[in-house]
Amino acid sequence: MLAPLLLGALATAGAPPRVTVVFVSPTGSDNASGVSTATAVASCAAAVQKTEALLKAGVPPTGGVEVRFAAGTYPLTTATTCGTVSLSGSKDAPIVFRGPAGGSTALFDATAELDTSTLKPVINSTVRALLNPSARDKIMAMPIPKSVLPLGQLEWNGVPLTYSSYPNSGLEYVRKVWDAGAVYADGRTKGPKPKCQVCEGGAKSTATAPCGANISLAEQPTGNWTAEMAAGPGYGGVSISGYMAYDWYHENHHVAKVVQSATDTSLQMASFSRYGFIESLERTSTAPGRFTVCRPHATPL
Repeated sequence: MLAPLLLGALATAGAPPRVTVVFVSPTGSDNASGVSTATAVASCAAAVQKTEALLKAGVPPTGGVEVRFAAGTYPLTTATTCGTVSLSGSKDAPIVFRGPAGGSTALFDATAELDTSTLKPVINSTVRALLNPSARDKIMAMPIPKSVLPLGQLEWNGVPLTYSSYPNSGLEYVRKVWDAGAVYADGRTKGPKPKCQVCEGGAKSTATAPCGANISLAEQPTGNWTAEMAAGPGYGGVSISGYMAYDWYHENHHVAKVVQSATDTSLQMASFSRYGFIESLERTSTAPGRFTVCRPHATPL
């Protein structure tokens, strides 16, 4: 929500300088000039582009630039609201982003409402083989348009959805550190940076091999994580997110390999950590080594 915001004084002593206004409205068009309410642009990104063009046109406006948003909802179609911003104002010629006056608001909405009519039972044989047999026929799936995936936020009946994670509530803990793996911090660790496997979005680019920590989970998860990791592109892609060594340092790690037995689930991290991992099973109320396991991208069903 964009409330009225003033980034600098719009007037100096004496006669007020002329302020150049770029108008933005939900009913506008990014192909418009933005010089009046009747020719308003439709997005913050377009307003920033207009402002950058004004500043690059030669002599900047003497009174600065004001980007003025009309009341209403601005749907976001990209992950970045205003694009790449490279603006620089001054005390006498500030750049101001201002919301509507009179208590109205300009709302940036990055959610996408899912069409529940497209829900159908899971029929993909590979996915069905990974599901718990008791739940296999109760799970529904729907296609998600590629246009909404970069936003990272979906709604179901007005309620924002989150990515699946383990545990469903609470945290997982490090039972055993089998291998501390490579530890490296820029500017602090001597020697070259470890060349580790890098995993992004399920794709793997191997410089050498996984060189991160190998840890066991304190509680055994349900489901066959090893099979999910081995199912091929679009599956697996597991990451852990939490506090592995210090309460004040949050980190994320891609998991390169999962090994499960009847009594143990071990995760092999793809890359090095900054401070290492600690065992926390005996100190779950205060110790680091606590995290959630999540899948940060979609799987085709």
